[in-house]
Amino acid sequence: MTVSVGSVRAKVWIPLSSHLVSFPIMNDFSERVKQVRKQMEISQEDLAHALGVSFATVNRWENRKAKPSKLARRQFDLYCKTQFKQGRIDDLGKNA
Repeated sequence: MTVSVGSVRAKVWIPLSSHLVSFPIMNDFSERVKQVRKQMEISQEDLAHALGVSFATVNRWENRKAKPSKLARRQFDLYCKTQFKQGRIDDLGKNA
């Protein structure tokens, strides 16, 4: 779960099966998108396709030109959770 509180970074624990996953609270969604793409070594176009949005949308998120809709944000969070479960991304807190 992501919660913004000024510039404070903290961790939120999300239960997955029998273990916990910690994701840092980031007040900057664009940095989180970049971090996930970097860890997965995928393009903006690849991420856009996976989320069902346009390349331009992912580009705007990363360049802080737009914020995701609630639906897009849920899709991104679910995508991250799935990729974590499959071992494709690290605990995001390690690189924050």
